[in-house]
Amino acid sequence: MSLAAGPTLLRAGRPYGLLPARACRLLDNARPDEIVIDDAVAAALPAPLAIVERRPVVLRGLGLHTLAVLAPPPG
Repeated sequence: MSLAAGPTLLRAGRPYGLLPARACRLLDNARPDEIVIDDAVAAALPAPLAIVERRPVVLRGLGLHTLAVLAPPPG
């Protein structure tokens, strides 16, 4: 699963542009059972959620980004 935050563009009620492209390419770089997020989502996380890893990734067509991995939910 991947999450990205930012301005959303809609065309015919469907999101398009850099935000969905970034979320999709983050997902391409996720390992099985990971929840990966971009910097904007990481900055907005409430305290109980923890980032367990950050790693640089090159997202096709979007350049270098930092991928953050959320800790798995308890239980």
